[in-house]
Amino acid sequence: MFRNLRNPLTYLGTKFGLSKRDPLLLKLRNGVEAEVPVRLLPTFKESVFAEDYIRGFPGRVVRDLDRPIVVDVGANAGYFSLWWLSRHPGSRMVCVEPIPENFALLKRNAALNADKKISLVDGAVDGQNGEIVLRYNLTQGFTTAASVLQGVDGQSEITVKCSSLTQLMSDFGLKQIDFLKLDCEGSEYAILYKSDDALLKTISRIALEAHFGSEPSQNKEALCDFLRSKQFQVNARPDSALVYAWRQ
Repeated sequence: MFRNLRNPLTYLGTKFGLSKRDPLLLKLRNGVEAEVPVRLLPTFKESVFAEDYIRGFPGRVVRDLDRPIVVDVGANAGYFSLWWLSRHPGSRMVCVEPIPENFALLKRNAALNADKKISLVDGAVDGQNGEIVLRYNLTQGFTTAASVLQGVDGQSEITVKCSSLTQLMSDFGLKQIDFLKLDCEGSEYAILYKSDDALLKTISRIALEAHFGSEPSQNKEALCDFLRSKQFQVNARPDSALVYAWRQ
């Protein structure tokens, strides 16, 4: 916490019940700021304090990057992207989020950091261009899970526009992706499996959360095997759904 926040007392006041402020305005390194509703503090902590999406990489893989291009699919409120910008302020970020309530907060967080290179996509990424149906539950106006997988129940259902990773890169004129984060509740399989070899070779690092589906290829082990077949080095602990992949 202390190495990531410039105003840790704001967070600690809420944690120990000394403050009723909601939302919090938390200040990270390099002038990065984040609006964090108390409901989303666990989500913020995973990305910022625990550094979930980078802790499985060898340190050298995520250090000393020169103006990297980062694509955050399933950005939610943007906390991973804000953490990344606090460490790599020269980065170009493309943040994709399909749930309207989440996207509204993501948009506010981007506005708080208007000096940074943040592009927002109100929609989803999947295996092809078109539309997908997401099932999700809202809690206090936010959700951290909106799934495309069959058999996943949700109180709410929404049809959203989606594009392939190829289309997303074309839309933003990206020649490569230095860091791809996928936390997209089942779309990770279609995104990767339907990307051709030429596209995959332009991706240097991937951090993803694997969500288990009903198909034989919709599990963490199959996904790791696929990434290894595409010449990625892979780290995946048996006690976690997170997968880290990088090129040598």
